[in-house]
Amino acid sequence: MNWFENKTTQLIGLVSIVGTLAGFGYTGATYVNRIENLESSTNNYMAATDQLSDDIAEIEKKMVAIEEQVGSMDIPDTTELKTDIAKLQSSVDSMYDDIQSLKNKNDNPLAQ
Repeated sequence: MNWFENKTTQLIGLVSIVGTLAGFGYTGATYVNRIENLESSTNNYMAATDQLSDDIAEIEKKMVAIEEQVGSMDIPDTTELKTDIAKLQSSVDSMYDDIQSLKNKNDNPLAQ
């Protein structure tokens, strides 16, 4: 331990130890700051998640109300309308055939 008896060597050793401790302190403070930032962002995330859960619950209630409204709707019977449409279509086809026959002058008795 002859080398540690000199005052300059002792001072360098002391500065090295203090510097090392200061480095550990700075690194520790950096980690503490990072942890605090992570905790605050986690709290913000949790608040947003709670708000999102509330919004989803409200949407589900609205969907149930809409399903009830759709379920209570009275849907009319369309079979009668379908038969009426089919009858009209056959009448239109018949009229079309009559008009086509009138276009031919030989078939039209009034065209003479």
